Amino acid sequence: MDAAVSGHAQAVLAEFGRTVGLDDPTFDADGHCVLGIDAVIVNLERDEEGGVLLLYSLIGRPVGNPAAVYAALLRAQYLGVESGGMTFGLRPGDDAVVMSRGLDLATLDVATFQSVLQAFVDTAEAWMARLPELDAASPVTERGAVLGGLRA
Repeated sequence: MDAAVSGHAQAVLAEFGRTVGLDDPTFDADGHCVLGIDAVIVNLERDEEGGVLLLYSLIGRPVGNPAAVYAALLRAQYLGVESGGMTFGLRPGDDAVVMSRGLDLATLDVATFQSVLQAFVDTAEAWMARLPELDAASPVTERGAVLGGLRA
């Protein structure tokens, strides 16, 4: 990804920050930023090669009956009906449930980012509440400092 697209991602993030009252949110040297919105930790990561902004959150870890959790996630993923178009997966190494969504950086604007981020947080909160009912553990956190404590 060229510097112009990378700079565009930072400009969108900065404008979003101004809109919601965050002081100058920025991507770190690795192209990563962490936002805390309600009870959800949202990781933002620039995919330099793909020109995509990745949003991802750790939702929980399957315990007890992982098959029931996996079945529920697969049903939710079917045609995006229960996932709001988000993608669920298992993180390699510890099998934590991760929800993600990619946004094309070349066409990203602040209104789209804010709208997708709100839908992302709403979906993450719904699944974080649902997973314990499916015999999954409480949510886990991810690397990095959290910027602000936004309320969606």
